[in-house]
Amino acid sequence: MANFKIKDIRTCTEEEKLTQLSEFKGQLIDIFEDFLNERGIVIPNSERDEDEDLDPEEAANIYGSDYDLLADKLMDTLERWGLLKPEIAVDTPAGQLVAYAGTDAANPSVGIMLKPKDIEGQEIDLAFAETKCKELLDTDETEDTVSLYVYGDPYDEDYTKKYRFYRDDVNKALSDS
Repeated sequence: MANFKIKDIRTCTEEEKLTQLSEFKGQLIDIFEDFLNERGIVIPNSERDEDEDLDPEEAANIYGSDYDLLADKLMDTLERWGLLKPEIAVDTPAGQLVAYAGTDAANPSVGIMLKPKDIEGQEIDLAFAETKCKELLDTDETEDTVSLYVYGDPYDEDYTKKYRFYRDDVNKALSDS
């Protein structure tokens, strides 16, 4: 465990996210494993007992399908409580509206997409708001400029409208209200 580099799951690629979640599950199971071992509790497990390659003294207490079942239940509970997903989903008659955190740490962002009802595994971007690092700024932007991209055409993957919120304008609007 000491050699594993923990990363912010909100900024991971999908492949990194799977690796991080797998390690996270293992560390959660280790907590239960240590708890049981400290109390001298051994959970009966026929899969472990039938595995001839295992040293009985070194074998994990939570093993095989027991491990998978416990890990899945822990992850389901954490997801239901919103502790794992960097997104918020709201069910609507059209499907799920999902707000999610972007994955580029240099350019913090939030996106909104629709996962249409009755079309499994499909999604369509509706809007995306971001700030940019110095290297990616347009000439009229600063690092505290928020750009909002609206995808007004469901047949086109490019945004149809871009809005910019400049810090001075935002401050003035808020002070005038």
